[in-house]
Amino acid sequence: EMQRSLVGSEMCIRDRPNGVTQIGNGAFSDCYKLESIIIPHSVTEIGENAFRGCKGLESAVLSENLMEISDGTFSGCTILRNIVLPSSITKVGAYAFSDCSSLESMDLPDNLTSIGVGAFNGCYYFREINIPDSVVSIGDSAFYGCSNVQRLTLGKNVESIGASAFENTMRFNVKCLEIPDSVITIGNNCLLYTSPSPRDYAASR
Repeated sequence: EMQRSLVGSEMCIRDRPNGVTQIGNGAFSDCYKLESIIIPHSVTEIGENAFRGCKGLESAVLSENLMEISDGTFSGCTILRNIVLPSSITKVGAYAFSDCSSLESMDLPDNLTSIGVGAFNGCYYFREINIPDSVVSIGDSAFYGCSNVQRLTLGKNVESIGASAFENTMRFNVKCLEIPDSVITIGNNCLLYTSPSPRDYAASR
């Protein structure tokens, strides 16, 4: 396990036989001078809050053998702009990218099944959200406050959409949203303060 340490502006963990396989909880949290990271393919697990609060972090290259983005991994990385989720990812944990306010897009991989509570909360430069067909559950407040979203597409196998999941996506026209037949539960205020809000839309019918 790699413990928290101070680093310079760039971090590249060497990819070598019997190399690093795990990055521990909070390992590089609040390393505000860190600007870029490269995680080798030997790494299969990144702990919770591993890079939380790295306010200088602009880009990250992730291992293609990761299965999960853990809770809070990149939370508060306010100038993170360049990151690609590898196709191996099946879960994005709670608040994994919350308040990554410079992210403009995120291509969600086709193997993703679960999006955690507040996972992309406050990513307000997102223009569109495309939920792949593999996703079954979307947590509470998962995309809360993504206020510039203009296009939202739900995958055909989504079963659960949490409370406030898309609340305050104010530029999205809710009349353009198609709810797939697979959906079983939709939480309170799921689409509150969209344009128009569901309440306004219902009142007009």
